[in-house]
Amino acid sequence: MRARRLPFEGSVALPEERNILMAGNLQEFTAANFDQVVLKSSKPVLVDFWAVWCGPCRQVAPVVEALAGKWGETVVVGKVNVDDHPSIAEKYNIMSIPTLMLFKDGAVVERVIGFASQSALEQKFQQYIACRARLCLQAGRGVALRVYGVRGAGVADEGPGRIFRATGPSGPST
Repeated sequence: MRARRLPFEGSVALPEERNILMAGNLQEFTAANFDQVVLKSSKPVLVDFWAVWCGPCRQVAPVVEALAGKWGETVVVGKVNVDDHPSIAEKYNIMSIPTLMLFKDGAVVERVIGFASQSALEQKFQQYIACRARLCLQAGRGVALRVYGVRGAGVADEGPGRIFRATGPSGPST
């Protein structure tokens, strides 16, 4: 997916439109795609409600980008510009920005208003980030651990790093 350029305005005199590049693993949620991409997603979805004129939104943006990079394909991460899509902000009673909302199975499960550190957000959202294929990443260490199952029953020990991965009838998949 290609990143979309978004307009940027500051409090100082700037050209009418200045483009910034949204990180490649972030999506822009709009009124047209919100229901399909956020509410009907089989993965947890982190939504950052923001505006171009909002200073704290610019502070939280790198944190959201870092979370998107860390979670990769496990979580869908994106942004809603409240000025461009006020109907979404109104539907979810966004009164202050930045507001981060975590959706799971189409419902809001967590809400954070204002700036929060990456570690605080990871801790708050951790319980909702699904483990896939009997594997789960240990927070902050990047080491995969077996969550359940019996060794030898479709789980392979990858050696010194103690990384386990699911296997099929013919052995580990590549």
